[in-house]
Amino acid sequence: MPIKENWKTGVMKLARLIGLWVAIGGVVAGCDGMPECGPGEFRYRGRLPTRLFAFEPTCQQSCLTSNLSSECELDCQERSVNEMGGALWGIADSDDAAEQIVDDRMLSLVDTDSLGGDRALVWEFGFIDAANGQAPVGWGFMRQGPRTYLSNEWEGSAHFVTRVGVATDLNGDGIYSLNPNDGEVAAAGSDVLNAKPGRLEILSTTVDSQTGIGVISGRFFLAFESLTERPESEVTGCFEISVAPATNDGNYRRPLSSW
Repeated sequence: MPIKENWKTGVMKLARLIGLWVAIGGVVAGCDGMPECGPGEFRYRGRLPTRLFAFEPTCQQSCLTSNLSSECELDCQERSVNEMGGALWGIADSDDAAEQIVDDRMLSLVDTDSLGGDRALVWEFGFIDAANGQAPVGWGFMRQGPRTYLSNEWEGSAHFVTRVGVATDLNGDGIYSLNPNDGEVAAAGSDVLNAKPGRLEILSTTVDSQTGIGVISGRFFLAFESLTERPESEVTGCFEISVAPATNDGNYRRPLSSW
C-alpha cells in the first residue's frame, strides 16, 4: 500500500509540474499574459503568496498582505514599482584570465517603495554553486546577453534559483539580503520562497563603452506552491533598468536603479 500511495503522489506531482510548464509556455508566448516595460520600469501581475506578508494583516490594495478575509476585496492586476534598486552581484577575481572571472552571478531586484517602513520586497535570480566554487566559470548576466533560465537548471555544480522574500536593512548599508545567515529576512518577519517552477528571460544587455553604464531588460514567470505542495499563486513581470559600473568596495557589485 505505501508503494502504491507513493506512486500516486509522484504521478500527481508530475501532472502538476507539466501543467505549470504548459502555463509558462502559454504566458510567455501570449502577449496578453505578460506586462510590457519601458526604460526604468518594473511591472508585475498576479499575487505573491500571503506567507511572505505575515507582518501585514490589514487589507492592502497593493495585494502585499496576508489578509484572506472575504471582506478584503483585492484586484491584483498589473502593478508598477516606482522606485527599483538592487544590484548584480558576483565574485571579484584577481586573475587576468577572462574565463576565470566570475561576475554578475546574482540579479537582485529590490523594491523599497511598496511595503513602507524599513522593509523591502526582494526578487533574486541567479546561479549558486553547490560546491562553493565558481561554476559556471566565465558566465555573467551582462556578458551572456539574451538567454532563458529555468529554476533548478544545473550548469556543472551550480543551480539556478528564482526566489522572492522580504528583508530589512539591519546594518544600514542600503543592501537587503535574502541570505538567512544575515538575519534580515527573519527581522522583517517574512520568509524566502523559491518559485516552482520559475523562468527568467533576459531580453537584452548593453553597456556604454565610454561610461561603463549599462541596461538590462527581461521578463519572468514565477509559480509558487503551498506548504502542502499545491499550486498557490503565479506572478509574471518585466523590467528594464540601469546598471552602474562595478564598485571597488571589496565586493563585486553593480548597482541597479530606475532611470
